[in-house]
Amino acid sequence: MKLWIRGPIAMHFLAGCAVLGLIFHRILWRLDSHYYGPGDSDQNIWFGWRFATSFRSGTLFPTRFDDVVVPIGLDLRLIDGYLALRVSGLDSG
Repeated sequence: MKLWIRGPIAMHFLAGCAVLGLIFHRILWRLDSHYYGPGDSDQNIWFGWRFATSFRSGTLFPTRFDDVVVPIGLDLRLIDGYLALRVSGLDSG
């Protein structure tokens, strides 16, 4: 095999190994852990529960939780990962 053919094959092989390593690390390692990744906080579990209670009360797109930080409230538009929190709220609802 020529050198210019082995280079891309090796690159694709290493990239594939890296992707599989990242996927299987999350699937096989700590199956009893939280739904979120290692960089997310445990507060996201509470946010998922709070979104679920908001969905059950009939609010489809909550933008504010007034009873969290009294008297100011919590503006959900300022939170990173709004879509992920909505999905976890649908999942836990």
